[in-house]
Amino acid sequence: DVDAIYIATPHNFHLEQSLQAINAGKSVLCEKPLTVNAAECESLIKAARNSNVSVMEGMWTYFLPAVQQAKTWFDAGRIGKLVHIKADFGFKMPFDAQGRLYNPDLAGGSLLDVGIYPIALTWLFAGTLPASIDVVSRFAETSVDDDLAMLLEFRDFTASLSCSFRATLPNRAFVVGDEGYVELPDFWSARQCKLFKANKLIDTFDNTRQGSGFEFQIESFSQDVLHKRKESRIMPLSTSLALQKIMHAVRKEF
Repeated sequence: DVDAIYIATPHNFHLEQSLQAINAGKSVLCEKPLTVNAAECESLIKAARNSNVSVMEGMWTYFLPAVQQAKTWFDAGRIGKLVHIKADFGFKMPFDAQGRLYNPDLAGGSLLDVGIYPIALTWLFAGTLPASIDVVSRFAETSVDDDLAMLLEFRDFTASLSCSFRATLPNRAFVVGDEGYVELPDFWSARQCKLFKANKLIDTFDNTRQGSGFEFQIESFSQDVLHKRKESRIMPLSTSLALQKIMHAVRKEF
């Protein structure tokens, strides 16, 4: 009688457990990252598209009303032509060689766990793969990355992104155009976005939700399952693959 499975295990189990659910005829909402590399992602996408179930990566940030409002402002041209994206996500995490975040056998590392968020935000507004990537990386005693600075170069704009287990970062995102910019405090779990022109605040959106923010993703995925849509319109599998390709390119620069 189970319609769908929510997978929130360590990253290295995502592919195997998602495939088990798909093969059992169950829809899958799998936490980010959907897999640990692009090859795994392609394998999972193939299985999903050959099935009759819904499959989605749990990139809950995309479903937040504040993030969607920021995208609406951007699409309406309210900040003009895109010039820069700046985003960071990090928190100080005590080192534990056996813990999920630092254990290489559990696909630990800051890129997969928190770095995916600024990368996903960049994809949301850029919609294309970067032409080149420069990375400054640092590593924990277990050899997993625990602090990264990434510069993604696109044809007409750049993205400056960072992630860390070494320090708590500002955890803010800025989408900067030639006519203004949007600020998203705590963008990964955003409750608010602000629109500025000439450094003057001209519009604010506040989401006074009662829940944690996961409810918007849950509702959207539930509707996909109920209406037998195999992929999300907000977080399609093609986006999951794009994120994996960008993270692969980042790792090549370690």
